[in-house]
Amino acid sequence: MKTILTNIKLNAHWFTVIFILVVSTGMAQDQLAFRIKASASGMKDFYSNTVEVNRPLNLFVPNAFSPNNDGVNDVFKAKGEGVDDFQMVVYDRFGKPMFKSNDIEHGWDGFVAGTKAPIGVYTYEIIAEGFELGTYRKTGTVMIASNE
Repeated sequence: MKTILTNIKLNAHWFTVIFILVVSTGMAQDQLAFRIKASASGMKDFYSNTVEVNRPLNLFVPNAFSPNNDGVNDVFKAKGEGVDDFQMVVYDRFGKPMFKSNDIEHGWDGFVAGTKAPIGVYTYEIIAEGFELGTYRKTGTVMIASNE
């Protein structure tokens, strides 16, 4: 449990207000819950209702990878939180789809039809729906830096 502590003055009384991050094993990974506790010397503690919120959509897409089986950056994939639905397509230089994924955990390993793709720059398109803040749409390029 994490807390944020602050003091406020209300009706000539100083209250200690604690924002409590509630962690529950029953909650989804992309959810947070908060509760507020207010207390003052000589007064009863007050607690708010627990409020559950979804994490906002946050996505990171690398601009290069090296599918050379060295265990470092071998797969091109997005990383993020707050993602509800995900689609990624990687295209060759002629605009032909080479790789498709509907799973943010399943990235492109640099192979096309069982053959290593040549070192170079490829275009991708990502569409992700978030639990909060709608749709993320990104078109960009990724470089295969090394495949040997």
